[in-house]
Amino acid sequence: ELENNVRNAPSRLMVRLEDHTDEVLFVVFSPCGTRLASCSRDLTTVIFRLRPSQGSCSSASSASTKCVEGSSGVDPVFEREAVLSHQTAPCRAVWWPVSPYTTLAVSTEDAGWQGASKVEIWEVLPQEGRSCNPEEAGSAVPPIVDGLPVGLGARCLFQCQNRPFDIYAAVCPWPPPAVANPGEDEQLCCLAGWAVFRENERYVQWLSVWPGPHHSEFRPGVEPPGGGGLPDGAAAGVGTPVPLARLRLEGEMNYLHCLEVGPPSEGRRILAMTGST
Repeated sequence: ELENNVRNAPSRLMVRLEDHTDEVLFVVFSPCGTRLASCSRDLTTVIFRLRPSQGSCSSASSASTKCVEGSSGVDPVFEREAVLSHQTAPCRAVWWPVSPYTTLAVSTEDAGWQGASKVEIWEVLPQEGRSCNPEEAGSAVPPIVDGLPVGLGARCLFQCQNRPFDIYAAVCPWPPPAVANPGEDEQLCCLAGWAVFRENERYVQWLSVWPGPHHSEFRPGVEPPGGGGLPDGAAAGVGTPVPLARLRLEGEMNYLHCLEVGPPSEGRRILAMTGST
């Protein structure tokens, strides 16, 4: 294994992306490998589209296109496709695991434990006829619902609380299918944190299950203060985002974080890290 890692370790710089103005916290490729999401402490997530190279680096003349001088003509070119703006720093992103891979959920940091951490679902819009250059007027995309963040070349569809911030969002089918079917986009939902507290010397953690953009129960907008009412919508207004369910987790360890849904063959399982404080 060590020999394999050494032989295949990256040894040549392909591209240097300098679009951010502060620390980069997280990067992730889309499942198809043609997009890259980059989360930064400058309060933005930048989406890059990988394009086939047309030759040497000198052919990339656009300010939104990046490559390394002297790079190989077969290296892909990274073109800035969209810029997502957030209220606090984005610290993790997860792509919706269904083609065309234009949807992602972004988790943002808290601001001094003030409850500012959010999970946001964003959609990258088609490139034709638009620009994601912040210097160009008219490039901002109007929000689909008042109160949602505004992006360049992308629009925010949904925003909810995420407590604590380092739970991070995960995409999973709901209800969990007896037989995994990763192609059922209509069933895909988003997990976000709702609350963590101590009860009888044990940690109790609640997770909200929010319907995804193609789920029949999806409602675009912002989760109202107080958690959006009960999962059955009894305390929520018409059109208000409401979670499909809330999951109660109880254990002797600290709360679970860095949630990951298992592969299709293990679609009913969620992996997570634990703390010891």
